[in-house]
Amino acid sequence: MKLKQIIGSVVILLLVALTFPFQVVAFYATSAQLPLLILTANETDPAAEAVQKLLAQREVPFKLLNVRSLELTQALLQTATAPLYSGVILTEGNLAYEENGSFLSAFSEAEWAILYAFEQQFQIRELVYYTFPTARYGLVPVSVVPGGTTGLFTTAGRTIFPYVNAAQGLSLPTYLYTATSLEGNTPLITDGSGNTLMSLYAPTGREALVSTFDQATFLVHTLLLWDGLLNWVTRGAFAIPAQNYFTVHIDDVFIGNTVFSDPNKEIERRMTLADFTFFAQWSRQHNFIPTMVFNGAGLIGEGSDAAVINWAKTSADKNQFEWVNHTYDHLNLDNATATATRRQIQDNIGVANNYKLPKFDPGVLVTGEHSGLQNSAAILGAANASIMYIASDASRNPNAIPGGSNTFLVPRYPANIYTDAGTRKDEQDEYNFVYGTHITYDEILQREAAIVLNHILNKDIRPHFVHQINLAQDRILIDFLNVVLMNYYALDSRPLKQLTMREIGDQMHQKKTAVPPIPAPQQIPTPQLSQPIRTFRRELFSRSRVLQRLLLLMNNR
Repeated sequence: MKLKQIIGSVVILLLVALTFPFQVVAFYATSAQLPLLILTANETDPAAEAVQKLLAQREVPFKLLNVRSLELTQALLQTATAPLYSGVILTEGNLAYEENGSFLSAFSEAEWAILYAFEQQFQIRELVYYTFPTARYGLVPVSVVPGGTTGLFTTAGRTIFPYVNAAQGLSLPTYLYTATSLEGNTPLITDGSGNTLMSLYAPTGREALVSTFDQATFLVHTLLLWDGLLNWVTRGAFAIPAQNYFTVHIDDVFIGNTVFSDPNKEIERRMTLADFTFFAQWSRQHNFIPTMVFNGAGLIGEGSDAAVINWAKTSADKNQFEWVNHTYDHLNLDNATATATRRQIQDNIGVANNYKLPKFDPGVLVTGEHSGLQNSAAILGAANASIMYIASDASRNPNAIPGGSNTFLVPRYPANIYTDAGTRKDEQDEYNFVYGTHITYDEILQREAAIVLNHILNKDIRPHFVHQINLAQDRILIDFLNVVLMNYYALDSRPLKQLTMREIGDQMHQKKTAVPPIPAPQQIPTPQLSQPIRTFRRELFSRSRVLQRLLLLMNNR
């Protein structure tokens, strides 16, 4: 293990200049096939974990080197004539670690010189994901801000992050350092006093993009800025995506849901003609295409509404929605036969055809309450009805279910906009009952919208599902969607695209993130229910104490 204390960056720059004074600069176009190099002294550091997760999410090839016990050589970076990597990411700018109460750098001065010479020779960009500000990066430390601040984008910053809605600034609720920029350092994000928080440092022949605020996968700014950072460090090989994704399924359309405030569960509420009309108008205004997950029996059986029936037959408003099969009358399929299951699917397909429901895909299915997923007969019935994708609940999705080899699951996120809440009061009362809290309706919307925002910024294409009662009475789903869209567009100017269930299934299957082909019945394990996906996992910052002590070391030099 190497024990090398951090010293001033001026020595490094002089060493690079003396060692490679007449280096001819050759530009190599970044290739998407050439991996990125991640350098870290601590693989469990939140920034290191964030980088790996975000790269994997975009399917970016990379190699991680823990340089704490590895000596960097030229051969690790390049051949005689070509680079082995398209870019370099340092998870912490000094590659620092703690040992026996001392804070050391995993690199010697010679290793820094080798890295910088490699970057200079092949015009390889360096992303410093989080660092204490030092002259190495053209920065002079000003202060430590443990509680975070609001970041303001400079003109140069808006060029690198053109999709960010920079007008209101960016909340940085994390441990950070403020700095003053030296010559050659261009601020990208500053605080309200003009101190540098993120910058572009361009010493002779190389470029480094440097952040002095902490990063973690659950932080909004980490997710939001990643597209711009990846585009920059790869010189556009992984371009900024033109859009993000947010798909909403509304279950039980045309049938009723019971009401939370009714202790006997005898009262049911259904969407009225006014509700369908209002939602279609809202969808057009917001350029949003919801998916209506419908039960055809609600247009025919007891309790059906003649005005809604006529709407389903004749109104152009139905073209505003995608339509997905929810079985004919919401039969629980846990013990259903293959024949009964197939009949439920095909009868509902018949309703879709008779009413000419547009954008209807007969090959996808949402079963009532996600039932039947452990019933091999039900899965066989679905397969016999040519179903390829079946929805599951992402918060309690089993690892495997019985059935045929060509049927796959598409997990959906449940929103805490409850299946029996049609009024704001019912939503608030049920939420506080379930979680033992005493928060307002608006606070509930903000909590749930924050979860959705995390999914969107994580490029998670899985749909979110609610129920038709949320569009009846007080139309609380509209409240919820308004908050989600408002919070998203306050950060990101890119449009939100809605995907069909088949598009989601195809993408997940191609990326091998869909549940694999459903195994034969004899291979069924005992289902294990996972903790709900919406539960926040509290992650701790492990670097704050280290970098506070680095600050003391720098001040005491």
